[in-house]
Amino acid sequence: MVLIVLSTYNGAVYLPEFLHSLQQQSHTKWKLLVRDDGSDDESLQIIEDFFHDNARQLYVVASGANIGVKASFNKLVAAALDMSECQYVMFADQDDVWKSDKISQTLSVMKRLEQEYVTVPLLVHTDLHVTDEQLNIIDTSLWHYENNNPDKDALRYLLYQNIATGCSMMLNKNLLELAFPVPEEAIMHDWWCSMVASTFGIIGTLHEATLYYRQHDINTIGAK
Repeated sequence: MVLIVLSTYNGAVYLPEFLHSLQQQSHTKWKLLVRDDGSDDESLQIIEDFFHDNARQLYVVASGANIGVKASFNKLVAAALDMSECQYVMFADQDDVWKSDKISQTLSVMKRLEQEYVTVPLLVHTDLHVTDEQLNIIDTSLWHYENNNPDKDALRYLLYQNIATGCSMMLNKNLLELAFPVPEEAIMHDWWCSMVASTFGIIGTLHEATLYYRQHDINTIGAK
């Protein structure tokens, strides 16, 4: 089972498009775990309404005050690891749109790695299309846009530049158990996971864009 973890914060404008892209996934064995990080809009209600007819595919982690992205993902991954069906986790952003084969393509790379590295912490990541607020493509490749080489995944490179974007990642359970909870000192959860995977496991790269990475005025990080 693939568990998709999503931390929402005032995402009502973009959530319907993201949720629709989940609904269109060719790989259907997934569940969405969501935690709202203190929104003052209807983000959580939009999600609950969307899954009204398929409630078993949604798990809502108890929300509360705004605690920030890292802490919110720590709570989400803790909830994922408590679930018996947890095999793989994918991070999601509320404002992106996934291509219909995002899960299946990423999982295919993960499965190939597992055949060679049976009990090793594994991380698979992909390229992304960089878009504007209306999903018009700015650059077909985030790696090109940021002048970033995804093959430079040794720790000596990752110490100064992350090469894997969270919303493109899939992590196996071995890596989740090793990397979480993310320490307060880490810059971001995805960068931390990349460093842990590079040091103790394997990073697999899919040289294709699997989602539309929307850029707007309130991105937490965004393309640089």
